[in-house]
Amino acid sequence: MNTLSENLFNVNLEAGLLGAILIESSLMRSALTKIKQENIFFHHAHREIYRAMLDLQAEGIQPEIVDVTHRLRRNGSRLTAVDILELTREASLPNFEARCLQVYELFHRREAQA
Repeated sequence: MNTLSENLFNVNLEAGLLGAILIESSLMRSALTKIKQENIFFHHAHREIYRAMLDLQAEGIQPEIVDVTHRLRRNGSRLTAVDILELTREASLPNFEARCLQVYELFHRREAQA
């Protein structure tokens, strides 16, 4: 029997996407083709981080570690630079677009369950 997490969310997958963007900020353009809003992420911290990335992108700033960390602080987040750096350990650059699609599909499964 599958657990709820296997069917509806994958925090490691989410962390890998965010970490990949932090390592290679140009991937944000690819992410935006499927992940247009932060609520697509399941994990609250991932939502905060992606919101910061979206805000930076809207201002024409590439979402790099220092800028994301500063934006999180400005937004009142309790996440630290260490939390952000942790995501780079999970970074997954290969098949980035396919992984974005997986996160998007998991979101739609959660929506269907609601």
